[in-house]
Amino acid sequence: MFNDGDVHIGEYQFDTRHGRGVYQYANGDEFDGTWQDGRQSGSGIYRYASSGAAYEGKWQNGEMHGSGYYATSDQQVYLEVWEEGNRTLRRRLTDQQAQERPRIEL
Repeated sequence: MFNDGDVHIGEYQFDTRHGRGVYQYANGDEFDGTWQDGRQSGSGIYRYASSGAAYEGKWQNGEMHGSGYYATSDQQVYLEVWEEGNRTLRRRLTDQQAQERPRIEL
């Protein structure tokens, strides 16, 4: 456990989060995915405790980067594209598209 109440359960390399892991934030949010040099990198799922929403997609240098899916607590699903932490596209999917979307393999 970290001083701020956050918890990381996963792999480390040289005392730094690196590889597969789950990071639980003190506010209840959670990131489940891959880490490189202490930052989210590769594929992962970020769950927002306060809203029940989740983002499932690609990360680079600790920021959302590339394509992913944002699902709200009432099951609305959006395709999103991110560039270095900045969202460049957001499109709502139909229910059928949402059910057929590819899922992340963790």
